[in-house]
Amino acid sequence: QKRVLYLELDEFGDAELFFHGSGQTDMNELIYAVKGRKKNIRLKMESAMRRDEVSGVCFYAASPLALDLNELNEDDITVMLGELRKSGLYDIIIINRRFSLNGTGRCLWRETDRVVMVTDGTEGGNSRFLRALESMKILAGQKQEYWMEKVSLIYNRFDSRTGQKLELPDMMLIGNIPLYEHATIPQILQNAALLPMFDNLTRLV
Repeated sequence: QKRVLYLELDEFGDAELFFHGSGQTDMNELIYAVKGRKKNIRLKMESAMRRDEVSGVCFYAASPLALDLNELNEDDITVMLGELRKSGLYDIIIINRRFSLNGTGRCLWRETDRVVMVTDGTEGGNSRFLRALESMKILAGQKQEYWMEKVSLIYNRFDSRTGQKLELPDMMLIGNIPLYEHATIPQILQNAALLPMFDNLTRLV
């Protein structure tokens, strides 16, 4: 079984919507250790980490204040990911963050092995995705540290009545998660986990 860490780096995200594990500390413990370049960063990482009781996935509880996560800059992200890799605790690290091409967003693009983008297939969603993709292509053309080969796509909350899949021959389509109307988060997770698209995801790693 793979040792997996889910790292929520979206300032408004909350890993505890999906995972449940006991613990007294949260992401702040990790943020302060990284920002202060403490010698015991790795120890802080381990002590703040929680483990989901069902799946075994490791995660960090969200900071009480969203602004705390926003304090992390490009250098901090580089240090954090470097320490997580060197810890040897995880086979796979999944990072969730809202798309951005600022310094932190570009840092994550460089540091990760794969970038999975998400759109809902609506006219507005596809328009935003294509604009983001065009910017990424320009950056990739300017610097060899940005690789479009890393990028793949998932459709989430896709409704065939209102959505349309894009023609992107150069990009891997991992799959789509349909719109589960009136479903709770646990129900969505249970149904989504059965989709064949997750076989494609595991091939990426």
